[in-house]
Amino acid sequence: MPTQAYTHASALLRKSVIQRRTPTLTTLPPPNLAEEEVGCCGTAQDLTPVLMHHVLLQLSHRVVDALRGAAEHAWLVELLDAFNAGNVGKFSDLRPTWSAKCPALAGHADALLLKVRLLAVMEQVFQRQAKDRTIAFGDLATAANVAEDEVEVLVMKALSLGLVKGTLDQIDQVVAFTWVQPRVLDKTQLQDMHVRLGDWLTKVESATQLMSQTAPELLVGH
Repeated sequence: MPTQAYTHASALLRKSVIQRRTPTLTTLPPPNLAEEEVGCCGTAQDLTPVLMHHVLLQLSHRVVDALRGAAEHAWLVELLDAFNAGNVGKFSDLRPTWSAKCPALAGHADALLLKVRLLAVMEQVFQRQAKDRTIAFGDLATAANVAEDEVEVLVMKALSLGLVKGTLDQIDQVVAFTWVQPRVLDKTQLQDMHVRLGDWLTKVESATQLMSQTAPELLVGH
């Protein structure tokens, strides 16, 4: 029978799908439910597209903040961090711990593994510049910890869920991605985004200076 935490989490996620918005926990659950509720949100396997948002969102939520720093809950925060980074290796390393700590998660291990692999694909796209998003099957296989002959199916799954957009090239064994679903970013990812925006601004300024020197008439009024 579903637990109180699972029922609350599932209802929350379903409501978010209907309203087409990213789910948030609007009230802080009782202390005895906090850990279970965060975990149960990850087991709603019939809401795979939503998982790509809600796991990331919870990283900055006060429920998770309440768990950080508590040794007995370190495994759960590490698990959420692994999902956020699409870190399949860390997810697998933690499996003995979260399987023992949370039977609800252990019962959906295969579904969770698929989801972290999909997040690994998203992370590979996100970390690249827009002009450099043609990724080899081999790189995707390494990131998602799958065989190269399984990459095509994994990417097709990501495409079908609307997590990414792009085209598969079976001959050259590459995927040309054109878009990745917006994500909730942690501090490290925000810092990376800040650096990339800074690089972009530098290039724009260099291009503007070049135009002002070679074709100043094009910049009149700007």
